[in-house]
Order: sequence, then structure tokens, then C-alpha cells
Amino acid sequence: MKKTLLKLLVLAFLTVIIIDACKKKEEVKPSPPAVKGCMDSTATNYNPNATVSDTCIYDTSQNTWEKVYPIFQTRCTFSVCHDNTPPVGLPDLQGTGPTLADSMQAVYDNIVNQIPSNDSARSKGYKLIYPGDYCRSFLFRKINNGFVADISLDVGEGCPMPKTLTIPCSTPPFPVDTNDLKLIRQWILLGALN
Repeated sequence: MKKTLLKLLVLAFLTVIIIDACKKKEEVKPSPPAVKGCMDSTATNYNPNATVSDTCIYDTSQNTWEKVYPIFQTRCTFSVCHDNTPPVGLPDLQGTGPTLADSMQAVYDNIVNQIPSNDSARSKGYKLIYPGDYCRSFLFRKINNGFVADISLDVGEGCPMPKTLTIPCSTPPFPVDTNDLKLIRQWILLGALN
């Protein structure tokens, strides 16, 4: 009887070992490796597979004041809002001067590093155009209209633009073209150079 019991124990032990060996071990899948790269789709080195943000490179030849100025001319000076005699508190985006270069310089001087007249924007340290920081550039915030998802106008910052003075805030603005917004954003990121 001892022999039978011993045989049964050995058989049970071997059965457990064989069954355990036959079970598939649960595979642990390694997490995918982090992909470092530029996550800004407007940069020349944009990597759509990037999961960790890295340095972005922008085409500086496309981000000049000479290309931004005409956007303000066509989008912001079509009514009395931002022409060369704007209502009190609104920046002149048309400029005056005997030459186009003079008008461009006047507009540049009116907006770059200038403190906005809006109390809410001013209290947050915004500038009309804050070189290197489009999030703190009040004019960019006003024309953004959802282009950069995490930028929206706060209470007290006025209406989204562009629109005419006679259109109420509740009416959607005439949106600025996405490519124009990209250009303005890149110009600001690169220091809003003249």
C-alpha cells in the first residue's frame, strides 16, 4: 500500500509539473518606446509619431513681417475698427506714412511689445504682440478662434475677431485663414522680427 501511495504521489507530482509546463505563460507586452520629436504640425521637422516633445524647427523665410502685415491689412482694416483712425483703445493696423515701408513700420510699432488697452489682458501681462509667446499675444488670442485648441478668450477680453464694430459679440467672427494663422503664430514664435 505504501508503494501504491508513493506511486500516486509521484504521478500527481509529475501531472502538476506537466500541466504547469503546458500552460502558456501570460505574455507581458512591453510598452511602446517613447518617440521623441517635434509635435507642432507647422514645423519643418514635425513628427506625427512623436509621443515626447522635442525641439521644433521653423522655416524662417516664411515668417517675416512682410508677409504678416498684408494679413492685418486684408482682415482687420476693412471697416473703421483698425484703420489709421481707429476708435479709442483699438490699435491702428493700417499705419500711415509716405511709403509702404513707413506704414508697415508704424503698424509694427503699434503692436509689438505694446500693452493692450483691455483691462483683463493687461492684468495678465499680455502684450498686443508678445515676441516669442503667441499665448500671451492678445491680438493672436483675439483672432485664434479655436485654431490653437487651448487658447480661448477669457471673460473680460472682449469679442473674438475679426468682425465689424456693428456686429455683436454673440455673432461668430469672420475667421482668419488657417495658413495665415500659422504664419502669424510662427512669426510671433520666432520673435516677431521686423
